[in-house]
Amino acid sequence: MEAEDSERVKETFLTVREAISLSAAFIGLPNTMPACFGVIAVLKKRGISEVTSRTSYKRPSFVDLDYITLGQKTQKSIYWGVGNSEVGKMIGQYLPDLSHFATTSIFGYLLGGCRALKLKDAEIIVASAIIGLGATRQARSHGKAALGQGCSIKALEAIDAVAHEVGKWNGSRLHTALDVPQLYEELQNELVRLKSIEQQ
Repeated sequence: MEAEDSERVKETFLTVREAISLSAAFIGLPNTMPACFGVIAVLKKRGISEVTSRTSYKRPSFVDLDYITLGQKTQKSIYWGVGNSEVGKMIGQYLPDLSHFATTSIFGYLLGGCRALKLKDAEIIVASAIIGLGATRQARSHGKAALGQGCSIKALEAIDAVAHEVGKWNGSRLHTALDVPQLYEELQNELVRLKSIEQQ
């Protein structure tokens, strides 16, 4: 039974580790350190000194995979229907290094290259991190993106509610609660608009 429990903990850790890595790109590495040390403490307490990823979870190196193309494809999939393509264009025009970093490292390597989670689940983690950070515009965009990837309205409302509870407990003031049904309606309207453009 103890060996089974240890394996379950290791398997859970691989998912938590992925969530921390995805979150770090959006909320900053220093903000993930408490979570890192927390999960390390749990592993040490259970006498687990090493957790190796399944080969199927390992990302190919930057030499072995074109993360630029994968990043562009992942960005398109995530932001399809969100309705703010001008943001990416402005960042690319005025901050090309940041745009390249985001495309290759975040959307290519971390999100597109993630093999431990489906893109839907990875985007829900990203949206959760951004909502918890309190970045209003990005919370709306990634809320719509999560809905577009298949997150339910109820789940996104629950994520937003928990973020506000944690923010209150932590003394952080977050944006006003997301109007998730409104975000869903905006997403649906944009998808209809995009479909009509495709059919022309």
